[in-house]
Amino acid sequence: MSRNTQIGEVAAISLDFWNTLYRHRATQERREEVHSRALAVLLPRELRYRQAASVANLYLIVDEFVRRRGEAGRMAARADVVDHVAQLLGGDYGSATCAKLLDTLDDLYCGPLRPQPIPGALEFIPWAAARWPTFLISDTFMLRGAVLEQ
Repeated sequence: MSRNTQIGEVAAISLDFWNTLYRHRATQERREEVHSRALAVLLPRELRYRQAASVANLYLIVDEFVRRRGEAGRMAARADVVDHVAQLLGGDYGSATCAKLLDTLDDLYCGPLRPQPIPGALEFIPWAAARWPTFLISDTFMLRGAVLEQ
């Protein structure tokens, strides 16, 4: 194919969020440690130890739940995720506490665990968006659009 050959008109651009535009600031072990410390503050002391494994893995558990729902063609609304977390934790926590646990994880990814842009990403996104419809795709199901937009 010569350089002058037109392949076709671009209708839209989709970009993978993780490792194309952004990367994690910390190792998975460090992220799990940050998750556990932040979430433990919300829990009564007697429940921290009994549910320690579930709480420490809450991010991965929710991510898996949302992924499986999507594969089944069903959206996982916020209320569905809260209900799943409450059920997973054996009814030890009410919906309000489970929602706070999820909010805490969201806050971590808008703060201390905020993804770090790969060089050139911050310039490329507005450049592409000015020319074509541009979509960011993330296979991290825990972090929803509102968090990724921040």
